[in-house]
Amino acid sequence: LYTALPPEKRAALSLLSSGHQTGIVLPMMLVTSKISPSEYALATLAVHTNFLGDKASESTAAVVGEFGLQPVLVDWSNVEASFGAFHKQALEVQEFLGFFDGPGKKMSVIAELINQGENDQLEYKSTVRWDLRQNKKNPAIEHAALKTLTAFLNSEGGDLLIGVADDGSLVGIESDNFLNDDKFLLHVWALIKNSLGQDVSPYIKTTLEKFDKKTVCRVHCQRSPKPVFLRQSGFDEMFYIRIGPSSGSMEISEAVKFIGEHFR
Repeated sequence: LYTALPPEKRAALSLLSSGHQTGIVLPMMLVTSKISPSEYALATLAVHTNFLGDKASESTAAVVGEFGLQPVLVDWSNVEASFGAFHKQALEVQEFLGFFDGPGKKMSVIAELINQGENDQLEYKSTVRWDLRQNKKNPAIEHAALKTLTAFLNSEGGDLLIGVADDGSLVGIESDNFLNDDKFLLHVWALIKNSLGQDVSPYIKTTLEKFDKKTVCRVHCQRSPKPVFLRQSGFDEMFYIRIGPSSGSMEISEAVKFIGEHFR
């Protein structure tokens, strides 16, 4: 079965097997779409219950680092964070393999993110500009989305899904009342460049995916190498970071200390 896999899936399988020390079965099931990234992450944690102790974790981190993945030290005092780390890497593998899949076969990263639920590196927004309660444009709605993106950039990165309600139900970017998807993306990027600066562009990627008749926008952020401030007209300039599953602002003294410790 392994030899029948295309080169990209064999490479992904070997990377996960060596990096996560899970053997070959779990990675095989992930790269052949038999299990989801969430199921893979949960099963990987179960495998690591046999390796309790610092030495095993350090060994795992060394192997993962050698093969190019971010080290995952299983922290049994914070299982959710360890699950999130394995899940993130499984998603990255899934997204990589998606480039090689033909139409109709591509695995949906956005669907997996919706099923996952909001967390430190994932947040949902129903719209990017339209106030559904007042049925009109509202700059505060835009500010909320920009605040999340700023916090992701200043922390460990993350994903903002636009067109998804807090409970995970689909609203669709159609609720923002743009003429088409291109107009929607142009508006999103104009907000980013005008409020966060042009230099954040390399660290942000937007993708659209349609579910039945509703479209969801994924705004994926990497961690920025430089601090990012939110400067939106009509609002005070602020510095945001992720604090658990939400975004929080910092006082000037706190921001200066944080920047000194995290941006070198």
